[in-house]
Amino acid sequence: MQQGEPQHILLNPNDPYIEDFVSDINRARVLRVRSIMTPVSGNKVPNGAHGEVDVNDTLESVIAQSGGDTTHAYVVKDGEQTVGTLDMIELVRALVPRVAPEAGTRQS
Repeated sequence: MQQGEPQHILLNPNDPYIEDFVSDINRARVLRVRSIMTPVSGNKVPNGAHGEVDVNDTLESVIAQSGGDTTHAYVVKDGEQTVGTLDMIELVRALVPRVAPEAGTRQS
């Protein structure tokens, strides 16, 4: 059994049973920007950002905002404070469930 915040469980399942249990969950609706953003210190704004997203936005809402463009990056805000950046490539990676190795096999 695994307990914790849904975002953490989806991104870090403890064992193959949990991986299988969460495999059919729509990750874009559950995961929040705060789960996958890259933290920044101060109010640094990255060059070339395509806008701002809230730390509590779902990944689904960011996909809609980006129009599905994986070249975009966003400034992540918590209220008025800049707390991170979000690259759409990292968002796409977070949507792909981790696959448990088959019994008796090793991961390279």
